[in-house]
Order: sequence, then structure tokens, then C-alpha cells
Amino acid sequence: MAPNATALPLPFHPYYPLDLEIPHYLANQWDTFTLVSIFAAGCAAIFSSTYLLVMRVRPRISTADLLTLLWFVLCGCIHLFFEGYYAYNFRRMPRMQDLFGQLWKEYSLSDSRYQTQDAFVLCMETITAVCWGPSSFILAAMIATDHSLRYPLQAIISLGQLYGDVLYYATCLFDFYILGLEYSRPEPAIFWGYFVFMNSFWIVIPCILLFNSVKVTGRAFSALKKMEKTLKTSTNAGTALSKDPPTLFSPLTIRDVTFQNRIWVAPMCMYSANDGHLTDFHLVHLGAFAYRGASLTIIEATAVRPEGRISPGDAGLWEDAQIEGFKRVADFAHGQGQKIGIQLAHAGRKASTLPPWMGPRGKSAVAEEKDGGWPKNVKGMSALKWGEGYAEPNEMTLEDIQDVIDGFRDAAKRAVAAGIDVIEIHGAHGYLLHSSLSPVTNTRTDQYGGSWENRTRMLIETIKAVRSVIPEGMPLLLRISATEWLEDVESWDVPDTIKLAKLLPALGVDLLDVSSAGNSPTQKIGMHTNYQISIAGEIRAALFKEGIKDLKIGCVGMITEAEAAKSHLEDEPTTYPNAGETVDVKDEQGKIAKADIVLVARQFMREPEWVFRVAYRLGVEVQWPVQYLRAGFLKGSVI
Repeated sequence: MAPNATALPLPFHPYYPLDLEIPHYLANQWDTFTLVSIFAAGCAAIFSSTYLLVMRVRPRISTADLLTLLWFVLCGCIHLFFEGYYAYNFRRMPRMQDLFGQLWKEYSLSDSRYQTQDAFVLCMETITAVCWGPSSFILAAMIATDHSLRYPLQAIISLGQLYGDVLYYATCLFDFYILGLEYSRPEPAIFWGYFVFMNSFWIVIPCILLFNSVKVTGRAFSALKKMEKTLKTSTNAGTALSKDPPTLFSPLTIRDVTFQNRIWVAPMCMYSANDGHLTDFHLVHLGAFAYRGASLTIIEATAVRPEGRISPGDAGLWEDAQIEGFKRVADFAHGQGQKIGIQLAHAGRKASTLPPWMGPRGKSAVAEEKDGGWPKNVKGMSALKWGEGYAEPNEMTLEDIQDVIDGFRDAAKRAVAAGIDVIEIHGAHGYLLHSSLSPVTNTRTDQYGGSWENRTRMLIETIKAVRSVIPEGMPLLLRISATEWLEDVESWDVPDTIKLAKLLPALGVDLLDVSSAGNSPTQKIGMHTNYQISIAGEIRAALFKEGIKDLKIGCVGMITEAEAAKSHLEDEPTTYPNAGETVDVKDEQGKIAKADIVLVARQFMREPEWVFRVAYRLGVEVQWPVQYLRAGFLKGSVI
């Protein structure tokens, strides 16, 4: 420049430092309030449209997954479009007057480097737009479809976001404290609102999501190591070796647990515990089923409170000292590569009775105090005696009801500590939770009696309490008496069960174990081979008709033969009166089914190797325990 030439004044700008040269700067046309309002409205539009779309793709998505998905859709929009806009227009940013340009100039009040073609800012925003923008949209789609690779990608993106934001803050702090450079205006609303608050989202949320991803991934690797160890030491009996086996011998995965076949051992009371503690008898009794091919063995009804036992000999988990006995059984089952479950229960008004072999044949008898019973402390939803051979129950107070709910919750925690794989809540056969559902046995006038909603309240609160303390990957089952087989009286019946079943997936229940009866001595059961199986099919059909396919159905009762067990999971279309017209209730193999699982009880006591006989009769080759390989059925044997 010539010595006498006069320099042209640079345009005035509001950025720090005030002597910063920003050529071609044009002031924003919109004020701060307008720009912030437009940005907030844009975020709201992204959230609402994403929510509506997700509800169509995955209507039963969990709240945590929904919030995570919304976050990554927002990140995708901001990274790809907003930050991508900056990377593309960084040279022209001071004079840009479109919406994104004015938004960037507004944000630059807290960091003037965005108006000076700063190399670090350009590189950071370019990498963010190119890498994390598209990746965020891909991850959102994975969450919506519950893709198995969701957590690794979530960890990568969250770590990238966290690294970028920490580096962003670090360079600002270095320049301020070491070089004496200040990029933000001093007003609190700008420094704390723009620079600190808005950027903090990309530190706090990625930290939470990264921790969650690491936790889930760690759990997956732990499960893999456990599985590898199990494969080396166990027999995995009951696994089909034949190609394309029937559904009965095909695997089923519920949450994080995979069952090698669809045959489960139903819970059976043995009345042989010692003050709730399992004994050597239980280890031998349950172990005999666990290594003979059943994919799940469910431990008998286990009382959550001492007064909730059917008899003094019932199993219990009302105190920590009882955990060890259950752990022994669980460890043995796991050592054989099998799964173990537990049925948590409260006997209600049917408590304090003698074991069957101690009372009159075919009848119940009260266990008096001399027998170790508690006839004066039997509790029921209402003060209604079940019948002859049972104690007079005391109507439960609201405190009693809450205590039982807490008991289920605490027992579930202990079951997890014992290594149990699956928890079932006992809501059948006239015991406490069943009696709360039925107008026959629940005559209360408070919030736990009267209307259908009130009568189901205790069960629903119990389910919520249990689900809240068990791992997300642990299956939760509910056994229910779908009908009470009572005539000419208002009672709990199949339509009530269907109505309840529709609520269960949202409560975290994964399988409905369909039984019946047990709530009144006046019941009249229409007994036939499939008398309970048909009810299970009716419920499954009604659920499928309304598009509810994430609640598995278990059938139980008089299942003794191979072809019958097979047919329950692969049958022909049937018209059910409470489900409406004929519904094709297809399983994942495209076959018509009444249920997803068969639960067998007494037949296993008669024939512990029942799984192997069923497989042989159906022509399915299955894995036997390695110790028993020489004992397999001879080809051509009649069994």
C-alpha cells in the first residue's frame, strides 16, 4: 500500500476479539429470538415426525430406545445438513444470509473461529458431517429395527462425538489460558447458553450412551465366554441334530436366552424343602430333568413370604440365606448346558396345608401349628375360605398387599443372584394373585377390588415390581388360570384372560403360561385330552388377530405323547369363539400353532427321558448326554 493511501474500513462485526478482521461481513437480518425459535421449532418437527414413523415400524419400542433413536436422528440432521453446510460454505460464511448462514453467525458469537476460516474448526466440522452424520441415520434405523449391530455402532459414534467436543473445548481453553485469545463474547447468555450449554449435550449424552454400549457389549462377551465354557463342559442334550426338525425341536430365543427345543419342565411342588431351603432332594430331582434334554426346567412354586407357602415344606426365597440352595441347582443345570427357571408364588388363602401324603387321600388338610403351619396367619384378598381342609383366611390390608408385592420384587432379586435364567410369576390355581383377579374370591371395595381394572391391579403391580429388578435380557413368564370352569356365576374366564394378555407385552412379560381352574371347589372342568391346549390356542389366535405377536404362549396339561406335543405347535386353522373368525396363528416357520412352548410336568416324573422318547417317535435325531450315548434307543425299537 502506498504511504499516503487511506485503508478502507472493515465492516463492523459483533465478534470477539473486537479487532478481529472479518472481510465481507453482513449482519444478520433476523434477531436472536427469531433464530432460536426457528431452531427449536425445527428440532420439534424432527422429533415429532420421527416419533410417528417409529411407532409404525416398531410400536412396542422401549422408552430408552425411543429417546436414543430421537437423539441420533437429531444428530444426523445437525451433523449432515447443518454442519455439512458450514464445511461447504466456510469461506463465504460471514456474508451468508440464508437461514443456516444466519444461525451459524448467531452461534459464532460464542466462538468467532467459525467466521475466520479456522483450520481446526473446518476439519472438525467436515469430519463430523462426513462421518457422524450418515452414521447417525444408519444407527437410528438399526435401533428402529432392533438390529444386532446397533450397540457397536452406537459406541463408535458416541466416542467420536465425545472426542470431537472434548477437543473443541480443549483448543478453546488452550488458546485462552496460554495464548490469551478469547473467542466468545462475555455476555452470560452467549457464553453459558451457546458455548457451554449447547455443546454440553455432545458430552453428557455420548458419555451415557457409550457407557450403556460398553455395558451391553461386555454383557454379550461375558455371555459368549460363559457359552463357550458351557459348550466345553456340557452335553447340550435335547438339541436337534436332524436337518429341518419340527417346531417342537427347533430353537427359540426369548430376550437374551435361547432354548434348544420347545419342551419345558413345568413347576411341580415337592413339599420337601427345609424352612424354604432347597435340599439334596431338589438337586437330584431337578437335575434329572436338566441333563435329559428339556431346554428349561422350572423350579417349583417358591414362596416370596413364609406365610405364602402352600405347606411348611414349600420352597422359599424370602431371605438371602435361601439363595445358596437355588444356586446349587442353577449351577448344575448350567454345567449341563441347560437353562433353569423359577416360579415365584404366594399361596394366599390356600396356604398352611399339609403335604398331600400326610392328609386324607385326595383331600387337603390344614397344617396346624404343631405341624409347622400358621393357620391363624393365612391371608387372602377377602376373608373367604376355599373349602374343607383349608384355614380361615384374614382379609389383607393395603399394607399386606404392598408387602407381598415387595416380596415378589425381593425374591426376584435373589433369584437373579442365584443364577436363575427365567422367572415365572404364579397367577393361577386359586393362589393369591389368581384370587385377586376373580370376582368369586375378591369382594374388596377398595382400589384392589370391584372393577376389572381394580382386580388386575395387584397382578400388574407385581409384574412391574419384578420386571424392574431383573436384567433386561431375562425372560419373564406369567402362569394364569385362563378360566375357572364355573357356571352361572361371574368369574374369571377366557375373555378376561385375552384382555389381560393384550397388556402383558408392554409390562415386560414375554410368555403367558396358560393353565386353568383351581379357584373354587365347585369348578366343573370339561376334561378331555386338549382341554387346556385349546384355550391356549384361543388366546394366541385372539392376540394374532390384533397383531400382537410378541407374547409367546405356553400350553400345559395332559401332554404325554409325541404326536400330541408336536401338533400343539403345528396344527390346522381353528375357529375360536372368543377370538372371532378363523385366524392363521403361524409360528416363525409358517406353521399353524396353538402355542410356542409345551410345558410338561407329571410325565417327566414318570419318564425323565421323555424328551428323547418324543424325539425318537418323531424321527428326530437329538443330542444325548455324552455319558448316556451308549444308552440311545436302538433303531427299530418299539417305545
